[in-house]
Amino acid sequence: TEKGPRQRIILHLGTLDLSKLELKKLARILEARLLGQLTLFEQEDKLAKIADEAFANMDFREKKLVEDAEKPSGTMELVDLDSLSLMNTRSAGPEAVGFGISKKLGFREILRKSGLTKHQALLVETIVLARLIHPGSERETLDWLMNHSTLLELLFPEGKAPGRNAIYEIADKLLQHKDAIETGLRKSEWGLFSSQATLFLYDLTNTYFEGRASKNELARFGHSKEKRSDCRLVTLALLIDNLGFPIFSQIYPGNQSEPETLEGVLNRLEKDLDSVSPGFRPIIAMDRGIATAANIKLLRERNLGFVVVERKNAVKTFAAEFESPSGFETVKTPSGEIQLKKIESDDSASVLVISEGRKRKESAINAQKEERFRKDVEKLNKSIGKKSVCLPEKVGRRIGRILERYPSMSRFFTIATENTEDEKIVTSVSIKPREVSEKDKESTGYYVIETSQKDLPAKEIWELYKTLHRVEHAFRCLKTDLGFRPVHHQLATRTQSHLFISVLAYHFLITIENLLHNAGEHRSWSTIRSCLSTVRRGTITCADANKVSHQIRVTENMTPDSKKILQTLGITSPFKRHHNRIQVRL
Repeated sequence: TEKGPRQRIILHLGTLDLSKLELKKLARILEARLLGQLTLFEQEDKLAKIADEAFANMDFREKKLVEDAEKPSGTMELVDLDSLSLMNTRSAGPEAVGFGISKKLGFREILRKSGLTKHQALLVETIVLARLIHPGSERETLDWLMNHSTLLELLFPEGKAPGRNAIYEIADKLLQHKDAIETGLRKSEWGLFSSQATLFLYDLTNTYFEGRASKNELARFGHSKEKRSDCRLVTLALLIDNLGFPIFSQIYPGNQSEPETLEGVLNRLEKDLDSVSPGFRPIIAMDRGIATAANIKLLRERNLGFVVVERKNAVKTFAAEFESPSGFETVKTPSGEIQLKKIESDDSASVLVISEGRKRKESAINAQKEERFRKDVEKLNKSIGKKSVCLPEKVGRRIGRILERYPSMSRFFTIATENTEDEKIVTSVSIKPREVSEKDKESTGYYVIETSQKDLPAKEIWELYKTLHRVEHAFRCLKTDLGFRPVHHQLATRTQSHLFISVLAYHFLITIENLLHNAGEHRSWSTIRSCLSTVRRGTITCADANKVSHQIRVTENMTPDSKKILQTLGITSPFKRHHNRIQVRL
């Protein structure tokens, strides 16, 4: 400079255990690389590895390095083409969308208002966006953030990236503010879409643990919805609105009885709604697993409307009405025709439904069960033929296990045994059909919806119930797109944090999908994420005639499809072009 030589930090090398000669060699390697050249010293693996790590961690976001001295467009520089190289390339497309949606929701401000500090809010935003874009364990997430993503470049422009311990600690801290964060997100989403839901959908799911998790009080054996009866489970209860936005979530042990959860959920719901909209009473839609007589009574006592599918025996209760063709109206749907009949009582209405689509689905499921049932009986026959199982007591136990495995088959079939004359040895087993009434055979595809909204026509009641697919969509997204399963944590608090982070990521996912759907774009987040993953950001390095190293941080031009996605979401790319110049002395 005009005032003499000045020192400037270009690279952070950390602590090095090198001799003076090795330090000089390393300096020559680094100087050459800044100019896009190589030296003979590169042949020394130890020094080359240190140089690789230094350049991999070179942070072009640090204020001391960034000279945002961007020259006007059209500036010409004479550069050595042989010195051109591309380095530090990272994913940028999904990050741009996630960052933009976070700003639309005001997520960071919600976190601050919930009681988190500025730095804590940044950490939470980081792990939630990471779960949305690249779901994985905490260790994998940190590796992805540090080596493959531009997310830290957006959230920590000064280069103070979080460590693994910070990610664990903020996950624990997050739980303390769970209720406030969920309330803030709900208000933001309703404001963004200019709506307040009148229909809430409630359901539960569970997922499994990898490992024993024997000291985790949430890890319990129960009925696995993913057929993982060999693993301990944890349960998530989710209340969402008719647009799919979560109202709040609750986490229970894996053996939690579904019907028992409703009262606690209603208590919190009424408390939350009274603070937002006093006197507002929504309609609650539930599946048959939760809709017990006691819970229907509870909803009535709370003056809450409801729409539920009644249990299977309700079809028998209304058998005469199902048989009579009068009173049914036909509704055409993409999956086939639906026939609806509304029957009113004093304080509710029941809608009888005959669904072609459900009939095909249930028939296919029953056919598959029957095929497996017959295969298991045949396996038992082979064991009997080999004399490995032939005593009546043992055969009886095997038959009992088969019938337990396929309880619906016991309505249609029985398993008969053939014994020796002395009845001491079983020689074979066979399947015998039971006598089943035509009513039972024809009831496939029948179900009954009960509702307190007796003034609504049958079609509207059926449409209210069909919105329950939103909960199923939420659970499917959590499990397949947002790293919900499996759970690896051995502590209950870490398990709760893991599930809650996935729920927060789902807030972002459903916001993205609703914005796209409103514009006529019906692709899922997983498809959108895959499309955007082609967008990369990297640093071009080259040397000019004056031995100045140019480092230009740029983002790849987006494809027309990627541009359209961002435009539809109302998001502009948050990435800027940075051009740093470093004078290198050789």
